[in-house]
Order: sequence, then C-alpha cells, then structure tokens
Amino acid sequence: MRSFVVAAADPIIRRVNVSVSSVPNARIEGYALLSEGRSSQEAAFILHCADHFLEDFRAALKSQGCTIKQELGPVVEAVEVVEVVEVEVEEEEEVEADLSVLDLSIGKLEEALATGDYDDQLDALLAAEEGGKTRKGAVAALKARMEQVDD
Repeated sequence: MRSFVVAAADPIIRRVNVSVSSVPNARIEGYALLSEGRSSQEAAFILHCADHFLEDFRAALKSQGCTIKQELGPVVEAVEVVEVVEVEVEEEEEVEADLSVLDLSIGKLEEALATGDYDDQLDALLAAEEGGKTRKGAVAALKARMEQVDD
C-alpha cells in the first residue's frame, strides 16, 4: 500500500476513482480531503495495488489532470494525525438521482448511460452502487461514462 497526496481540479475523487479503475486490482483503502479552493482540491488517500502497477497509476493520475504532491509508501497501519484542517465548503445543489437505473443488468445499464440522460447523476449513482451491491461491472460502467463526459 502507498499513501499519496494529490491535487487536482474539482471533483478530485472522481479523477482518482477513474485513475484507480484503470489499474488492475487497485483500490482505495482510505481517503481524506485536505483542502479545497474555488477550482482545485487536495486530498490524501491510501492506495492498494501491486508495486509493478504503480507507474501505471501515476500515469493515470496525470492523465486525469492530477498532480502528485507527495508519495509515501509502503503505508504502516497506525497513522498519527499531525494536523486537522477545517475547510469551509459551499453547499452543492443536491441532484436527485434516478436509482432505478441501477436495478438494470450491466448491459442495459451501459445502454442507459450511453444516452446521456444520467450524466448529471453519475456521482450520485456511483455512490449508491458502491454503497449497495457494488457490482464491479456497474461501477466500471459508471466510471467509464464519467471519463467520457469529462473528455
């Protein structure tokens, strides 16, 4: 496991998720938003992936517009909190998501996402899927659509 501090344009978690999804057997073990500006964010997270895929992950982060500010590794289990930073965050407009689309088969979900009708709900749909069934195919379809929308 490695620890990274990354800076990127908002929304950073989407950019990191897309990067992680491009690396075989990689996953985020922990995540904390460190700072947030008007157009950028900085976050720390713990990544679990094989060492021989780290270069691929670094390249994926860069391709998503992320800057690696710090990399530590391997991560030890006990982590001491050095400083807590309070961040004032503006409330985002809550998007109502049509979660019924997540009940579809993976193929039908991909077709529904391709219409663009759910593009403004992708973050909420991904959070709901990861908080529920966490079907790998559904998560991959949502992340792929997020990547298409960002391009």
